[in-house]
Amino acid sequence: SAFAHLERGIVQKPWYPIARGPQMFSVTRSGYHYILNGDGSEELYHLSSDPGEQYNPVAEPALDSLLTVVRGATQRIIAEDAARRSVR
Repeated sequence: SAFAHLERGIVQKPWYPIARGPQMFSVTRSGYHYILNGDGSEELYHLSSDPGEQYNPVAEPALDSLLTVVRGATQRIIAEDAARRSVR
């Protein structure tokens, strides 16, 4: 399948999520979509003003408090995922 090729890195374009590391986590809060890529890079998009997710304002100081919230939520998701995997 196409996904098997992506996982093996055969078809890997820079904009494919798999191209940025082994796991990607994503949360939405307060009208924003936050993405933590597998390589540790972050993306943040305002869903109503940027539905195509073209402008990434993750470095804007005005968004620091929102980033604190979504980073915390993402870390909880990662911990839950790790716990779920260890039970198997």
